[in-house]
Amino acid sequence: MTPLVSIVIPAFDRPEMLARAIESVFEQTFRDFELIVVDDASELNSADFSQKIIWLRNDENLGPAASRNRGAATGAGKWIAFLDSDDRWFPEKLARQLKFHNAHPDLRISQCEEIWIRNGNHARKPRHLAQPAGDIFEECTKRCCISPSAVMIQRDLWEETRGFDEFFRICEDYELWMRIAMYEGIGLIEGEDLVAKYGGHPDQLTGNVKGGIDRWRVLALLSILENGVANEAQFKALQSALHEKSRIAAKQATKWFSTIQ
Repeated sequence: MTPLVSIVIPAFDRPEMLARAIESVFEQTFRDFELIVVDDASELNSADFSQKIIWLRNDENLGPAASRNRGAATGAGKWIAFLDSDDRWFPEKLARQLKFHNAHPDLRISQCEEIWIRNGNHARKPRHLAQPAGDIFEECTKRCCISPSAVMIQRDLWEETRGFDEFFRICEDYELWMRIAMYEGIGLIEGEDLVAKYGGHPDQLTGNVKGGIDRWRVLALLSILENGVANEAQFKALQSALHEKSRIAAKQATKWFSTIQ
């Protein structure tokens, strides 16, 4: 029987964190799902984890965009939900999100609220970084305001947008959310934190980017511009974000170059 939800976890080492993420999936009160883990050519051993998992392994390290795409393409669920290997879900995550979509059938993508854990401690999320809802394209140009571990997307929308652009080894989510938000309203399940997002660990991908991550954001903005926007307001939002991100990228690059001379 085809599951309603395909859950995809891209993984690269971090077995303890991955085990925590997987455990949080199997603790879900909603049970009609399949779990797909995509090992991105790491040292993980599938035998160490539950046999209820569809385990895929890349022959070479391809990055999270390609790993998520492969997992989503393998799955059969009407809905796709992503979970990063260093995050975890609270037990009602899937149930609350599906209930939301049943009540809002016009929305094909949503995210839920989350808490932040930094270096093992609860971190207060600044108000200006609260997750937005509705027509959020302009906000998406300024920052990555949709969390992969909090998102649920209808498969038909995923296929229409062709998933993550695998050119982007980082900021792949920033680029995809802009493409989706250009035409789609984004739902938000409010009033309850359903995801714990962890940060501060030394192997965190975005914390180890030479020259800073904003040069990748500049590339994402240029890609969106090259492929065209829906209206003049979106063009102006992209133009403004490109100016700001270029300034930041130049500053980050200058700082990085000074450390290698």
